[in-house]
Amino acid sequence: MSAWLAANRGDKQELCRELDSGADMEFRDPMGRTALMEAAKHGHVDCVHELLWILQPEVPWVGQHQTFVAVMSHSMGRSTDCLVKLR
Repeated sequence: MSAWLAANRGDKQELCRELDSGADMEFRDPMGRTALMEAAKHGHVDCVHELLWILQPEVPWVGQHQTFVAVMSHSMGRSTDCLVKLR
């Protein structure tokens, strides 16, 4: 399984295994969506947190990314958990 698919399914354990194995964090599906976007889209808060933790040291704009992910999740009719927990 890929990190993208694990994030899509909300499988945090598999996501962590993939990340520990050096998963490609730049991977995007044919629509351009990343693992982080997929996790947020489906309201998988644990996966969102894990991915943001991994991205934070490398991506100076992660704070903006958090906001984008939270808004994306909320706008797709998902739980507001992402909005609350990412603050």
